[in-house]
Amino acid sequence: MNKYFIKTIGYTIAGLLVLALLPAQTFAFEQRANTSSAKWISQSPGSSQRGSTVIYATPGQVLDFSLTIKNTSKTDVFYSASNLINEPYPYQGAHELRVGATDDLVYANIFDFSTGGPFVNNNRFVTFENGKSIYPGDYLTFYWSLKVRSGIPNGNYHYAVGVVQEYDAWLGDPPGPGAGGSNNNLGGRSSGNIFWDIVIGGSAYMPPQNRILITANQYGYYDISGFSGGGSCSNDFNTDSATTTVNYSNIGKGISIDLPYNSNWGSSQYRINGYDTTSGDLWGHVIFGFIAPFEGCTVVRDYSIRFLSAKSISEVITDIQDTEDPPGGIITKKLNNLDVVEYTGVGMCNYPTVIVIGQKSNYQFKKICNGTMVELENIASTVELI
Repeated sequence: MNKYFIKTIGYTIAGLLVLALLPAQTFAFEQRANTSSAKWISQSPGSSQRGSTVIYATPGQVLDFSLTIKNTSKTDVFYSASNLINEPYPYQGAHELRVGATDDLVYANIFDFSTGGPFVNNNRFVTFENGKSIYPGDYLTFYWSLKVRSGIPNGNYHYAVGVVQEYDAWLGDPPGPGAGGSNNNLGGRSSGNIFWDIVIGGSAYMPPQNRILITANQYGYYDISGFSGGGSCSNDFNTDSATTTVNYSNIGKGISIDLPYNSNWGSSQYRINGYDTTSGDLWGHVIFGFIAPFEGCTVVRDYSIRFLSAKSISEVITDIQDTEDPPGGIITKKLNNLDVVEYTGVGMCNYPTVIVIGQKSNYQFKKICNGTMVELENIASTVELI
């Protein structure tokens, strides 16, 4: 064995010893480029895109949130955390899709993070943990709950969130694909497009906490006469104006819409959901608005949406003329760039009616009795086809 070979072996061993004695190194991970995009579809309660997002809450109350997005990326797939490889320290959770606080806000002053929940910390509220992969064109809904801090002072609190691929990019941030456009409108890290305004101690009327929830499916069409105290004839129902909106989305029917709501609607005994869905036999497939007395001491909700077969404007007009022939005539116009047909049906009272022409379905909006076409137009103008 020559001296050169022995010397080389010695250098190699010495080098390995030096590496072995060095402190443990942090492993690198592969950061993805900012290539993903997503579109806001809906959020609950309320909508930050149109109308009010006010939530009236009390100290210690648990608030339920949801956010639905659509993957509008060209090729990127959103994988659940369970389908991703665990990255080494300090990059645990890398590439996971989460709802987080925009502008690096910390919400310890609003919420109690000591109670347990899906959150990672006080500015990462929920993770896409499990479920099928979300391919381009698919929808993903996040659900999370947060408890309002018990000692929170009265006031208005702004709660803004975004969607982040951890350690990669915030969806909607430039220079992402089409950032700020209609197909990548989540707002990124700083714009705060998705938000709720939480009001503590600001509601003029606080209804009793233990009111009975009544729904169309539970008690027929709000026939509550079997409860103690009788039906609607012995209840004083709150018909104040709406204070917020609740989003209704139905991917199968191709619609997302913001519906007016007031958490005080109902009575001292009864409360109602933001909307109810029914078989559509009587009033419609989606009923919403306040509840008020109707015939026989029952109650009904103020507005309805009925899903109709997708037809053209001319076909819709022909159907109306064949079945109703409204004396006031038929009007066509556009609302939010969608074609609509308007007329007033006649029966026990006048029924203002707006039909929005969709792709998967058409959508018939009605007010239970009388009212104005403007009311329906204001609601129907929030329709988005999905």
